[in-house]
Amino acid sequence: MNRRSTNPRRIIQAILLVAMFCPLVTYAGSIAVPAEVKTIQEAIDLAQGDDIILVAPGNYNEVIDFKGKAITLKSTDGASVTILDGWRLDDSIVKCISGEGPSTILDGFTLTGGTGNTDIYGKDATVGGGLLCMHSSPTILNCIFVSNETTYHGGAIFNGDRSNTSIQNCKIRSNTSERGGGVYNSRGRPVIRDTVLSENVAKYGGGAMYNFGSNVRIISCSLKHNR
Repeated sequence: MNRRSTNPRRIIQAILLVAMFCPLVTYAGSIAVPAEVKTIQEAIDLAQGDDIILVAPGNYNEVIDFKGKAITLKSTDGASVTILDGWRLDDSIVKCISGEGPSTILDGFTLTGGTGNTDIYGKDATVGGGLLCMHSSPTILNCIFVSNETTYHGGAIFNGDRSNTSIQNCKIRSNTSERGGGVYNSRGRPVIRDTVLSENVAKYGGGAMYNFGSNVRIISCSLKHNR
């Protein structure tokens, strides 16, 4: 019986050809807060593309900046028990200001006590108590924005500089600002779906929402008791 000898060089060449012409497969990792990393921002700083940050129930008092990363920040047990608290932060609680797109996802948090960011209009004109978006289009899911307050625009959410934020299945209530007690949109095309905006207050207009040069899609939402 004849046996053909195997040429090691040919095997190596075949492996190299497969590596050249077959796309690499990458898998998203996960980071647990606070089990693996103490703070949410530290987890974001460590995260790479498509990673998922899983946040356990608790009260988190920190400013969160996605830094342009296409990652998912998700609570493990839902918004009612996972609180992003803006007490004494003197800033927006969550910021998307580096060109974030739809693959940047915030899912399942309560954002409360935010007083907004001063970098855009100055220290006497804060915007975006809970969420600040500038030229960014993140996806916001299953979140509660409650009792945030700014001195200028967007008590809960400020979508500025052509931000096309997608807001789905959220509750936006009891937030306050001069304009856009709940949401302020500037020159963008955000989509707001299956969301309740209630009891928000604006001194000069748009208790629930104020739109400046924006084309907003509002789908299956409820707006009630705003003033």
